[in-house]
This record gives sequence, structure tokens and C-alpha cells, in this order.
Amino acid sequence: MLIALSGKKRQAGVASKLTHVDVVALGNLCVDIVVPMDVLPPKDVDYRRRMLDTLTQSPPSPASWEVGANCNFMIAAARLGLRVAPAGHLGVDVYGAFLEQVLQEEGVGRLRRIAPIPSSSSSSCSSDTGGSSSRCGGSSSHAAPSDPGSDSSDSSSSSSNSSSSSNGGIATTSTMDQTLLCFVLVDPDSGHSFCSRYDFGPWPLLQGITAFEPEATQLLRGSKAVFLNGFVFDELPLNVVRGACLDAISHGSAVFFDPGPRCHTMLEGSRREALEVVLHLSEVVLMTQEEAHTVSGEEDPEAAARWVLSRPDTKTRWAVVKLGAEGAIICVQGQGGGVVHRVPGFEVEVTDTVGCGDSFAAAVVLGYINGASPVATLTLANAVGAATATGRGAGRNVATAAKVMSLLEGQDFGTAAGAGHNASRAVVSDSRQDVPTAMQMLLASVSQTVSV
Repeated sequence: MLIALSGKKRQAGVASKLTHVDVVALGNLCVDIVVPMDVLPPKDVDYRRRMLDTLTQSPPSPASWEVGANCNFMIAAARLGLRVAPAGHLGVDVYGAFLEQVLQEEGVGRLRRIAPIPSSSSSSCSSDTGGSSSRCGGSSSHAAPSDPGSDSSDSSSSSSNSSSSSNGGIATTSTMDQTLLCFVLVDPDSGHSFCSRYDFGPWPLLQGITAFEPEATQLLRGSKAVFLNGFVFDELPLNVVRGACLDAISHGSAVFFDPGPRCHTMLEGSRREALEVVLHLSEVVLMTQEEAHTVSGEEDPEAAARWVLSRPDTKTRWAVVKLGAEGAIICVQGQGGGVVHRVPGFEVEVTDTVGCGDSFAAAVVLGYINGASPVATLTLANAVGAATATGRGAGRNVATAAKVMSLLEGQDFGTAAGAGHNASRAVVSDSRQDVPTAMQMLLASVSQTVSV
């Protein structure tokens, strides 16, 4: 069904458009598999490669599976009333079937697959639908190229567990027919560590992709927003991501970018180029305080946010830095380097922080595309992130609209965001006055019955 969201224009001043979806999540689709451990493993690369090989050959039962990565964002977005759909890679295996089923049950739109486009001179890649015999991570034993952001990988790499050869530039079953897995290693104190092919390459993980198929391109063109994070450059070449973003922008979409925990890999070479390109194209940039420091080199989160907005010819209108329990700050493009608001968080009993940032991002998209004020948007986003923190795990455990509404009604705020930063020029906002607006925004969104 084709409908338009009610609300004002986007903050960037681009006229509202009739769209098929509100937001497309680009790439980073994976299944999380929780693995309890007495002690988290060391960071030694070779040790973790061997661990990944072992886990992929004999993974835990489906009871320990959960959708992760951008699925957290999409489920939160759907629960907030946004029309959301993915464009990304999914294998032809039991993990891919599990992920698609979960997203469908959560009201997320149909996946538009990103896959190599066969040319007339090359045959299509073979397909293995052998169920649980298909494993992601077989290529984890490949030697990583020196530059993980490059558009080509180490073609000399080989593995005894799977074939990594290409067929006329088209990836074979070792990559394209396997869903990406992330093993979430958890110790008795709820400490987390992650182990996946994202860490080992060869990069990009999805070989042979030079452009998006028409169906994925049309989905991006028909969206109000495109959300992506730093993991997309572990999967896809920079030129493909850049082309997709530019095409979506030319059709009126806004790009939202969260560098994520992989930003520490984006400090030099083509990887740094990828970061620079997407920062330039993004209307909204979201970072944790640690990520903001890594990206900008600035210790102070406000200075980091201003750095994002001060880049020459940038499209960025909002730069958001998440401060955990303290809330968040937002720098809004304007004269004098922009206006910064500090919005306090909500006091909750934290069970698990996994998925909080993804949930937060979904609320920011909701506010931005509907023309809500920056403070009202962050008030809602802080509530969504806090509500997610009260549950354990991500995926289907992210916050529901009802839980967010309950938190907003309670208005139990923590310490003002950024308290103690004496040099701050930001406006410390009393978000109580924006709670009614945040509640109204949420109610208006979830009351719409839509299909994608």
C-alpha cells in the first residue's frame, strides 16, 4: 500500500514525497548466535580464526539464534511505526530463512537482495540449498588483505572448508549462498565479545558486486531515508555504496550513517576514503562518544559533533553523539558552527546495552523525516534506547512502543547529558517540556496501518 507519513517537511528542507517505505536499511544483515563461555577468549587473531571455524562447523541449536546487526534497527523502526525494509545479502540457508521469517513476523518489509548481476559472458553462480549443511564463515580462515577497505581481495587466499573462487567475477557459494553469522560470546557476568567473518575477511565479503539489481535500486529510490553503518564496507565495495547513496539522494532520500564499532578500521587508506565519502553524503550522523573521538580526533563530544558539521560542503544537518546513561547531544547545522543541545537520558535498571544504539537510531529517523525538533527527537530516542536496555539481548528483544510510552509517561530523567563539561557552549535542555511532543510523535506513527 502506498501512503505518505503525516508531518512537516524534513529538517533539510527537501519537500516531502510519496514513498513506498520510510527507511531502507542497507546491508549488515546477520544472525547472532549466543555462545555462553566461562571466560571470554583472548583477542589473538589466529585463536579467534580457529574459534570461528569450530563454531561454524558445529553451531549451537536454533534456540540460541537471534537476528542481529541492522535487524535490530529494523525491528525497532517497525515497532515505532516506520515502514522499513532491507536491501542486503542473505544466504540460501537455514539462517537466511530464519532471519526472513523473523523480520516478516515483526512487520518489516520484504528483503531486496543485493547480489552479483550476471553478464552475458559469465554463467550464474551455483546455489546450494542444503539446509543446515550451508555454513557462514568457511572463508574466515583466509588471510586478510593489508587494506580491508579496498575494492579487491586477496585472490590467492584459500581454505580447506569452502571454495572462495569466482566464476567470471561472480562470487561462488562460499560467500553468496551463506548468511553472515555473528557469534556473541557471553561470560557469566554478561560480558560480551563477538566473533564473525567481519573481523577476518577477505574484504569486501560479498565479492563480484558492481551495482545493485533494479529491485533494490527502486526500493532505495522510493524511500525517505537510507540507514547504513560502518559494517557495510566490510561487505561491499566503496564505489557501490557511494553510487547507491548518490542515486537515492537524487530521488529525495536522506542518508543516515552510524560508523559503529568498525570505525577504528577507517583511519587510513581506502577505508578512510569510505568514511569521508559517507560522512559527506549523510544528512544525519550518529556516533557513540568513543566513535566520535575516533572519527574526529576530538576528545570532547561537542567538539566532535561540531567537527562533523564543519566539514567543507557537507550535507550533514544533524550530528548526534550518544553518551550512554547521560543521554545524548545533537549539533544542528547553522551559523557559528551549529547549535548544540544536550538532552538527558532516562533512569532505568540496565540489563543489557546490546541493541540500544540501533533502537536509538530508529527513533532519530522517525523524528527527522517528520520534521520534529532536535530536542523532541532526542527525547524520544533516549527513551527508546533506555527501554531497550531494560531487556536482554537485541533482535526481537528491542523496545516495544508500549514500553517506550510507559517510560515517557514516567518522565524519570537521569543526570543532564554532559554535566561536568564546564567548557560546553551547548544548551542543556529540560526534556520534560518535549515529552508530550515525543509521545505525540510516537502515537501518530504507530497508529498508522501500513504494509511494505
